[in-house]
Amino acid sequence: MFGEELMIGTAEHMIVDLVASAPPEDHDPHSSRKAQLAGRFLARLPSGVREKAYETLARSAPEWYPIIKASTLSWLPHLAHNNLLLSSQNEIVEGLTLGSGQHSTLPE
Repeated sequence: MFGEELMIGTAEHMIVDLVASAPPEDHDPHSSRKAQLAGRFLARLPSGVREKAYETLARSAPEWYPIIKASTLSWLPHLAHNNLLLSSQNEIVEGLTLGSGQHSTLPE
């Protein structure tokens, strides 16, 4: 599918940019504009494409992986609440929990 290939290519381009830069020292996605943008981008992707991007990120920029994944998880509920996800993604987010009663504070 051409659309999926384009999304994967765009995600790979984003990962190349991450490889070229150092992650935030505190590993907090809230303290890095790059992490916020990457997390929001990945959150908007269909889950299958997002998983492929995660695999590439884990291989190519493992120091960024947990930061970007945390950012993505912060964005998903916010985007779902504002109807900015694909309808199939909303069903996935409904079952998403952040654990221990945590709430996302990244998006505003």
